[in-house]
Amino acid sequence: MKRIFGLAAITGISAIASRGTLFVGALIYARYLNPADFGSYSLIQTTALLFTTFFALNLGQMATKLVAENMAGEKKKLGGAITISYSVGLGFSIVLGVLLVTVSFPLAKHVIGNEAQWTMVAASALLVFTGTLTSIQNGVALGMQKVKAQALINIVTAPFLVALFFFSARFERVDYALYSYIAAQVLICTGQQIFLSMSMKELGVRLSIKEVAKSDWKIVKTYGLPSSIAGLLTLPSQWIAMVFLARMESGPSELGIFSYANQFRAIAMFAIGILANATLPHLTLLYKEKRNQDYQSQMNNALLVGVLLVMMMGVFMYPLSPYLIEILAPRYAAAHLPLVVLIFSCVPVVVTAVYMRSSSARGNASEMVKTNAVFSIVLIVLAYSLRSMGALGISIAFLVAATFQAFAAYFFETKKIKAYFLGAV
Repeated sequence: MKRIFGLAAITGISAIASRGTLFVGALIYARYLNPADFGSYSLIQTTALLFTTFFALNLGQMATKLVAENMAGEKKKLGGAITISYSVGLGFSIVLGVLLVTVSFPLAKHVIGNEAQWTMVAASALLVFTGTLTSIQNGVALGMQKVKAQALINIVTAPFLVALFFFSARFERVDYALYSYIAAQVLICTGQQIFLSMSMKELGVRLSIKEVAKSDWKIVKTYGLPSSIAGLLTLPSQWIAMVFLARMESGPSELGIFSYANQFRAIAMFAIGILANATLPHLTLLYKEKRNQDYQSQMNNALLVGVLLVMMMGVFMYPLSPYLIEILAPRYAAAHLPLVVLIFSCVPVVVTAVYMRSSSARGNASEMVKTNAVFSIVLIVLAYSLRSMGALGISIAFLVAATFQAFAAYFFETKKIKAYFLGAV
């Protein structure tokens, strides 16, 4: 458990300096943009993330699994594992980035509600590339246990990003906010890649598709693609929920309020991801060695710490969020209750995250697909039913959907774990 906390702490510092800085940027934009404009910014950003975030996250987990399994082996095998991770990620990002550019005008006209913003939608295709590459970079660094130097790179970058956000936000324009966000992602991605290239050189590892055996690509079929499909089930449902809200009479402002509250949920999920990802290398090895008791202990400890952490955040935010919102962005006072509901919706997310890392450790994503399908169906149905309640209604839909998802994750994954350790698989 001490190793997990240590790795989670270092990974957390690195992630806070990169992803955390981006969350700070969103709060800065919210302060300068009115709720309707911030809602537009968030919807464009989410549309781009629709093409990348969750499948990129799962490819990042695949990278961690592959690299962790090969760290003690031949350098050629390690280089092959990293090559597979980058090749699959870049392939996905190019295809989906081109697709986003192709449909940018109809998306701007019929979804965003402003055809003049099609250039911003097209430019956001860069987020598909940077989001995918950054996720794989994080996965490789975690698998190599090389997160300290990565953290240093991100810490050095962070002040420049915050200065960029403040500078662009003062113009109070949606396009400036989006373009500076894209520039920040490019800067983070570039810095991390420079660090990783240096780390691989020190280890004597090089990338080469020619050195990857045909059989090594099997994991892409058995885990990479299914886990990506599982990821693609969740964000579209969240995007649809936001579109439902945007189409209401007071939709643009309500969407802005929800988006602001959702930034705090994103921060909570960010912390959950750090903790869950830190367990993945250890679960992978324990599963491979069939150490049932240690495997269960790692999962239980991660669940306990994660649930307590999120509960503390919720209890802390309930009385303080009105004052916090008044200080940071007074125009978003109505975000108080949605914010609290969204924070508590992260409690079941802890359960889902830990059990999904177990599925990643096993190298089989079939349970992810089922679990995320449950979340998507419940969220879409409830978001449509509760859309008249505005931002609060969508927040409640997220809470209920996340709860159903957690029960599904527990049910499906527990059966597989027991079957394996009892020798049935």
